[in-house]
Amino acid sequence: MVWIGIYHDGKTELVTVPGNLNAQRYCDEILEHVALPFMQHHNVGIFQQDNARPHTARHTQGFLRRNNVQLSPGLQDRLISHRLNTYGTM
Repeated sequence: MVWIGIYHDGKTELVTVPGNLNAQRYCDEILEHVALPFMQHHNVGIFQQDNARPHTARHTQGFLRRNNVQLSPGLQDRLISHRLNTYGTM
């Protein structure tokens, strides 16, 4: 698996994660050592990720809360709203 963070004025290093990525590894190997330092150095205020399982796991959400990371409303929120507005159900 590969991961990179981008924003309007830069990007993180490309991270290669061998094997399966779970929430613990996502927090330990990517968020803590790459994403958070990058966000702090560049004063990036909002973090956006997709809804892959390691991103939405309780462990990851707790990590982000403990580190005061503000999340952008994600794709999932828009998909849920669209589905409810279109079909009236999940």
